[in-house]
Amino acid sequence: KAHCAHKQQKFWSFYDSVFTNQIASMWKSADKFAKELKLDKKSFKQCISDKSSEKFVRNSHDDAKKLAVSGTPTFFINGKRVDYSRGIEEALERAIRSEL
Repeated sequence: KAHCAHKQQKFWSFYDSVFTNQIASMWKSADKFAKELKLDKKSFKQCISDKSSEKFVRNSHDDAKKLAVSGTPTFFINGKRVDYSRGIEEALERAIRSEL
């Protein structure tokens, strides 16, 4: 559904709304988020039922599995996954410095 919001240039608004309301989002449908963001309801519903949207999400899921990405955020620098189990800032700094 975020993919369909993206088609209306509202991906990040949709994402932020869902992310900041994670607990509420368990109870709140994506349609309600779309309404709050004033997405075009007809386009949104068409996009959701469109096979190309399903294919896009399936391919993204398959790509994530291939890269062993199971959550967000996950960072890659020059094709290398950043392990930030000890802290994100330190890990990114190490990764960036090693690539210089």
